[in-house]
Amino acid sequence: MLKKAKQYSKEISIEYYKFNGVTMRNIQCQNINKISPLLVLIHGAPGSSSAFFDYLKDTVLTNNYSIIIIDRLGYGFSDYGRYSSILNQSEVIISLLDSLKRKNQDVFIVGHSYGGTISAVIASLRPKFLTASVLMAPALDPENEKYFWFGKLGKWKATRWMASGALKAATDEKYNHASELKLLQNNWLNINSPVLHIHGNKDNVVPIVNLDYSQSVFPKEYLTVYNWEGMNHFFPFSSKEKSIFLMHNFFNKHKRYSN
Repeated sequence: MLKKAKQYSKEISIEYYKFNGVTMRNIQCQNINKISPLLVLIHGAPGSSSAFFDYLKDTVLTNNYSIIIIDRLGYGFSDYGRYSSILNQSEVIISLLDSLKRKNQDVFIVGHSYGGTISAVIASLRPKFLTASVLMAPALDPENEKYFWFGKLGKWKATRWMASGALKAATDEKYNHASELKLLQNNWLNINSPVLHIHGNKDNVVPIVNLDYSQSVFPKEYLTVYNWEGMNHFFPFSSKEKSIFLMHNFFNKHKRYSN
């Protein structure tokens, strides 16, 4: 894994962070030339940190940020196959970032799909900690959760044994997601840092109605939305260059500290 990551950038290290009985692996690409903002990338479900490895090829990112790519709990090399709640995952990531953040350093977070949900929760739990967030096709609306037939393989006792650890974790997340989101609904008003919600209007995995939902529950003064015409759920990877352009411009606009 380290060898594969180093194909994209030389300043790569694999780190393991222990908190409350779990270990979260993260890939770090440090910008050694200056005190750069922290940029945290959080993948969806199922998946792993490798989803964002191609972002390490982009010099706009590697020249301007110290990048941290998370293996979410249950995926990659972070407590693989075991379910962990949205709240617990958010708290572990917050603790990791607390251990890494330096004084007068911006912290930007980007999450895709389920990772976007976690990014929004982090913004609500630590309102003054994050500088800004970008949510890429986040699943936020508890009343519009989509379920897929293959997810049943990880749920039914008769077939669960055949499912990979990642599919088991994704299935458990999926079937707990709506109820967890309902418990967190009152948290959204705590957000007081800029949030960019990007959603493709052809998303068949996490419906575009989630864009309407964020506009109804997030503080309007902090929310910017981008309805991406013709894009499906996987635009961060199929349209990587424009996705990076959108997030970098947004972060540049809202950074607190120069670097």
